[in-house]
Amino acid sequence: MEESFRCISLCDPEGVHAFILVLPVGPLTDEDKGELETIQNTFKSRVNDFILILFTVETDPTAPAFLDFVKLNKDI
Repeated sequence: MEESFRCISLCDPEGVHAFILVLPVGPLTDEDKGELETIQNTFKSRVNDFILILFTVETDPTAPAFLDFVKLNKDI
């Protein structure tokens, strides 16, 4: 966390432009949810305006379609 704050301070004077959160297409684990809570608690509620979610997918043809995944997982 200390390293994160140091990196953010290097973004002055304009501040952070985005946080990139990389997630696999699949259900969020408790660990994933915990990390999201930590980010939100650390950087306050406005952090949601600056999060870009990058989903990763396997080459498995049976993997769920992205739009179906997002529709079924409103918590993301």
